[in-house]
Amino acid sequence: MLRKVARKVLPLSLRKTLKKISSPHPDSNSPQEKEAPYRCRHSYTIVSAVYNMQNYLDDYFESIFSQTCGTDHIKIVLVDDGSTDDSAAVIESWQKRYPGKISYIRQENAGPGAARNRGLEMVSTEWVTFIDTDDKIAANYFEEVDKAVCSHPSLVLATCKLIYWHMEDDRLQEDNLMMRHFGKKSQFFAVGDEQMHPIFFMNASFFRTDIIRSNQLVIDEELRPIFEDGKFVAHYLLRCKSGLVGYLSAPHYFYRKRDDHSSLIDRSWLDPRRYTLVPSRGYLDILKTSQLLKGRVPLNIQQTVLQDISWYFKRLNNHPEHEALIGGQQNIDSLINYLREILSFIDEEELFRISGSFIPFVTKNGIARTFLQAEPPFQLCKLIRANPKRQELLIESYTQDIEFLLDGAPVAPLDQKRVDINFCGMHLCERFETWISYSSESQILSYRLPSGKLVRLDVDGKTYPRSMSVEELLQRYTRNWKEYQQQGDTWIIMDRDTQADDNGEHFYRYLMNNHPEQKALFALRRTSADWDRLQKEGFNLVEFGSPEHERALKACSKIISSHADDYVRSYFGDNFFHSKDYIFLQHGIIKDDLSGWLNSFSPNLMLTSTEAERESIIEDGSPYLYTSKQVALTGLPRHDSLIAKRQEYQRCPRRRTLLIMPTWRRYLSGAQQGRSNNRNMKAGFEQSEYATAWRSLLESSRLASIAEQHNLDIVFFPHANVLPYFSTGVISLPGHVELGSCEIKSIQDYYSEAALCITDYSSASFEASIARIPVIYYQFDQPRFYGGDHGIASGYFSFERNGFGPVVTGEQECFKAIETIIDNGFSPDDIYLQRIDSTFRHTDGHCCERVYDAIIEHCE
Repeated sequence: MLRKVARKVLPLSLRKTLKKISSPHPDSNSPQEKEAPYRCRHSYTIVSAVYNMQNYLDDYFESIFSQTCGTDHIKIVLVDDGSTDDSAAVIESWQKRYPGKISYIRQENAGPGAARNRGLEMVSTEWVTFIDTDDKIAANYFEEVDKAVCSHPSLVLATCKLIYWHMEDDRLQEDNLMMRHFGKKSQFFAVGDEQMHPIFFMNASFFRTDIIRSNQLVIDEELRPIFEDGKFVAHYLLRCKSGLVGYLSAPHYFYRKRDDHSSLIDRSWLDPRRYTLVPSRGYLDILKTSQLLKGRVPLNIQQTVLQDISWYFKRLNNHPEHEALIGGQQNIDSLINYLREILSFIDEEELFRISGSFIPFVTKNGIARTFLQAEPPFQLCKLIRANPKRQELLIESYTQDIEFLLDGAPVAPLDQKRVDINFCGMHLCERFETWISYSSESQILSYRLPSGKLVRLDVDGKTYPRSMSVEELLQRYTRNWKEYQQQGDTWIIMDRDTQADDNGEHFYRYLMNNHPEQKALFALRRTSADWDRLQKEGFNLVEFGSPEHERALKACSKIISSHADDYVRSYFGDNFFHSKDYIFLQHGIIKDDLSGWLNSFSPNLMLTSTEAERESIIEDGSPYLYTSKQVALTGLPRHDSLIAKRQEYQRCPRRRTLLIMPTWRRYLSGAQQGRSNNRNMKAGFEQSEYATAWRSLLESSRLASIAEQHNLDIVFFPHANVLPYFSTGVISLPGHVELGSCEIKSIQDYYSEAALCITDYSSASFEASIARIPVIYYQFDQPRFYGGDHGIASGYFSFERNGFGPVVTGEQECFKAIETIIDNGFSPDDIYLQRIDSTFRHTDGHCCERVYDAIIEHCE
């Protein structure tokens, strides 16, 4: 106390002297007083199921036996559910290190629910928790839980903050959708408070053993493959008569996210029971039990069910490729019927109260109308883009009945697009993308329904009822644009940060040679193999990621790129790119349904190369959110060079190649390295079906014999995301195969030399066909590629109906196709030539010119 008073009244110099006198000398032999370790006042048992966890158990045990409170009050019960690996040996080694602390039981495989129930029978402590053996906990986990239990003796359930632990790069993701209700401080709710948050994770929760026993609660062993946690928690809370439920922010649970997506939750979508058993035995069970015990369904139970069924709509809305995993039309019909019954228990107010992060308003609209046969209580529309320079607004709405007015006068749309959203073959809802123009910022923008129901406008996360001034709308939308003020009219053009030789480079070259009055920079990493080449040619280069590049980005008028990754268009991580004109040159010709990706951003302009491609994007009902104002038919800039080089080669041929160009697979791709196209290499890639199939083809003596017999050089040109496995020697190529790469020479040169091109699903087939090179589609993994693992669905283009060459699924079939093309004089069959001629209309060498004209027309 005296020292505290002295600190307040003494001058600084004397306070320092006092501190020196009162502090023990570092060389003093006096023992340093250390804070005593925390000792738990309550007892806990960890019940964990084990199934083939040998690779993860050490992390699990290490985190438990490193607790700041020690483990005197902690017991561990492990139930091995018939593991076939060395899990038992790992557990035995930890039992030897900590005798008497770990109980181990082995049973025949019966599922995690059965294993947890078996372990639950052995619990004799006050509290029980169910940590998964592939996860780990923070060092102060039990200390913080015990402090909460001591401070709140009436606590009946404590759930802890779950943090995603990404295994691939050892990264912790604290901000995740399921945990956003956790604040900096712990929250406590009285039992029966229906505003409490849903709890889904038994692994990160603590339960009173006496409540479980007195109510004879068990985990549903038949409920597979998920939601047994959510069901158990719901039944537990429904039986609690009084007490507190705590959401503890201090103890952290680290939930492992495996890079091979092999966890139970990741694999659950592949199990037909997820679509039938989980809705019936999981969601309907807790809804009906609530009705029976309480006479109604508590709001927190409704929110629990709504949050969990939201994933069905996210996965299946406009994703027909995922429907095959449901298990046939009968299961699809059952799922829809179960959802109808489930939603009959849900109050309409709760549906519209749930966060849009779980169920977007457009889906709520569809659920209300399709499943509840009710009109939404209000309507929402959303500002997607504002272009102050052109005085245009792009607004998204979810009914065509909304009328927009400026100063009380109805506004005729400049352009409008309807987007249909289907769920398991059933029309669910629509989105409408509408462009309108204004003449003055002082105008009042109003939005209304004929029914008189309230309409709100969402402007960057804030909603405005009925009307607002255009000035206020622009102030909200552009509020962070001050540091991105345009200075002059500089265009920043790029391809990948690590590589050029794509549409960005070719368009920049055209601009440099034909419009030197336009100031432009080409962004590229100095370490790129293309840097010196472009510098010698006279490109005005700026090093990607440098301070100069960042200054230029903030001041530029346009960002023009063949790529649309976040690091290209949204470098600063906010809506920065909306302050610029963003022109997406495209990396290839779209043939699949890429709406899931393209709908995540809205460019000022996107290029297309064929009429069918453009129509698939802008037509009413298509899944893309792009209107005709945003999509131009020009051809790709690189096509000009491709055609010229191919013609030059045909006049003076040098060598002939068999060019093999497969695309990548998203599920085999490592994590992206920050603001870059570079990715981590994925462990086990070389054993994948993808690597095995292509190696088998490349290493085949039959392929080598064909090449030798017909004087062909075999060139394997992998996608940029796959190249590192071959260029670094992780996978070796046979001596008769040459590795192709843009780091060696231009991709245009590879096309110009090709006598035949083998690809899989790549848009490389379009490039080859423009150059009239015969194509073979080797598609050995069709079900998986279009089953959702690669993130795309089939689009307007069918390889069998619209492709430019034969489709084969086996290696021997591929060889037969090669020999047929050779017998035909290395020329495509007539049917494929007809398709080529009818598909490609812009092969006149003027694509760059059309692109320039489109940019001026759409963006100036």
